[in-house]
Amino acid sequence: MLKILRLTGISIGPLLIIGTAILPACLTNQTPAEQPIEVNTKAQFAVQTEQRFTLNGTVFHDYNGDGTKEEREPGIPEVSLNIGRRIVTTNSTGFYEISLPQGEYTLWIQYPPRGHNLQPFRYINISREEYKTIDKTILIKIDGDVIYDLALMQGFLTLPFGKDTVFTITQISSDYPLGIIHYVDRSNKEKVYMDWSGGGRTYDQHPGTDFVIKENTPILSAAPGTVLEWPFPYEVNGKNVVLIQHEAPYEKYMCITTDYGHLNEAKVKPGEKVKRGDIIGLSGKSGNWVYKQGEHLHSDLCYWQTLNPPKLYFTDPYRNTVALEWYSPGFWTRDNDPQYP
Repeated sequence: MLKILRLTGISIGPLLIIGTAILPACLTNQTPAEQPIEVNTKAQFAVQTEQRFTLNGTVFHDYNGDGTKEEREPGIPEVSLNIGRRIVTTNSTGFYEISLPQGEYTLWIQYPPRGHNLQPFRYINISREEYKTIDKTILIKIDGDVIYDLALMQGFLTLPFGKDTVFTITQISSDYPLGIIHYVDRSNKEKVYMDWSGGGRTYDQHPGTDFVIKENTPILSAAPGTVLEWPFPYEVNGKNVVLIQHEAPYEKYMCITTDYGHLNEAKVKPGEKVKRGDIIGLSGKSGNWVYKQGEHLHSDLCYWQTLNPPKLYFTDPYRNTVALEWYSPGFWTRDNDPQYP
């Protein structure tokens, strides 16, 4: 860029113009093609210096709720991701890739995909500490190449005990998957009962799931959340029950909870944060009604409208995905039979 110099009020601009064809070559011994190019605007400078990075990853079906892609967990094709108002779609293996300049970007799934039994994926599993409903956004910081896998789940619950759990039924078979002797009673009629599949493995007005497991088995949190005070007069002081609040998938409810009853001992206290799979207590045979079947774990899934006073609705975590209501998804992850055949 030429600058006009002025001396004692006299412009020497014309002199510079006359000498432009001679002076540069004489003084620098460079050809005109070798002259440094000056950028005249900040916008041009930004374009020339902008550095871009790669964001990529795989959107996959998280079978076990650990948030990590495993070989047996398939990628999900044709998922539309909105990243900083740009759309990228996963390929046949669930892989996506996009080039972005440095900055912070929101990522969200534009059209929730469907999985087993054509049920929608409803949750994004961030880690053992956190999951989100699929309508929420994720903040991603780009200051280098980033690999970000998205773990999707149809349900958010994992089993409340480990793989080495001993069941007290003599022979575990397809009739007693995971040691379950009673499911939730899905019937709204008195003295009429029906389990999630239309069968009779429940009893009248039973609100939870009963697992017959050996006494003092470590009981695990089925999802991340916060431990709450037990708000009911039975099971005195909540000594034998642990109640955990999780993120509710529907705005009209205050929260969704799981509880774990008939424990010999609770290992957590109200106010504590727990991760998926944390030990929260030891199974037992305490509390009311347990004399009917001895040692076992009773677990409920509930939607709450208010905590004080308690106003809640019991929900079946094994909502049918097979026969009665094919459109009604369950709340378990893929690895929890019998929701997935």
